[in-house]
Amino acid sequence: FQDWASFVALPENSPETVGKLSGVDPEAIRGAARLYARGGNGAIYYGLGVTEHSQGSTTVMAIANLAMATGNIGRPGVGVNPLRGQNNVQGSCDMGSFPHELPGYRHISGEAVRDIYESLWGVKLDEEPGLRIPNMLDAAVDGSFKGIYIQGEDILQS
Repeated sequence: FQDWASFVALPENSPETVGKLSGVDPEAIRGAARLYARGGNGAIYYGLGVTEHSQGSTTVMAIANLAMATGNIGRPGVGVNPLRGQNNVQGSCDMGSFPHELPGYRHISGEAVRDIYESLWGVKLDEEPGLRIPNMLDAAVDGSFKGIYIQGEDILQS
């Protein structure tokens, strides 16, 4: 907490400095901060404008830090909620299309998690994650990549 307090106390992070850079009145910045911090349940939703910005990763970390600093994470009615550009992307990820996760964002390495899906699906699951796209390309070059099931993408246009 002390590191965070020191960071926000720096002059370049003051509402006055941020106000000059953004054109937003410093009192409006303070008011928005107080409203979010004291408002009970506060959930942040953001879209591609945040994630595709040149400082997107830093902004997402700042959003998560804000939610954690104000107690708006880890309980019902709060949280950080990225909205994907296309619903198909969100749905594909929700249902386990990542190479390292099963439906519900459950990691493939968890034995208890695998047991659930092995029972439901009637197949034995590999405990090792599948390949990510860069690894697929390397595997294709070395001849170990055998095939791909594509869902929710048009690889000819992507």
